[in-house]
Amino acid sequence: MKFEHVALNLDRYREAADWYCTHLGMRIVREKPGAMVFLADETGTIVFELYANGAAPVLQPDVHHLTLHVAFTVEDVAAESERLLAAGCSVSEALKHVGEATMIMLRDPFGVSLQLVHRG
Repeated sequence: MKFEHVALNLDRYREAADWYCTHLGMRIVREKPGAMVFLADETGTIVFELYANGAAPVLQPDVHHLTLHVAFTVEDVAAESERLLAAGCSVSEALKHVGEATMIMLRDPFGVSLQLVHRG
């Protein structure tokens, strides 16, 4: 069995997809206009779907970041978090060090929790 994708139901999924491409380096690998977008990371092996389906609950911005978050590995957590804060994110949990890892929890402009992490 091979992992394919994780999906998030968002009200503004297409706007979120553009934001992820611009600010997180994602790229669109498949799209059904008006319905869904598949995004891949720089490796092309990790994919997630952003979609809008009115028949199902959308992701709520008050979901705790430990319940659901999308994690990105970065070289400089502090610098990347400052860049993303300027792009509309907010802090959910402050920068911290856990063992050899440095991480921060952000919330993107669409309510999705993002974790930036650098593991030593």
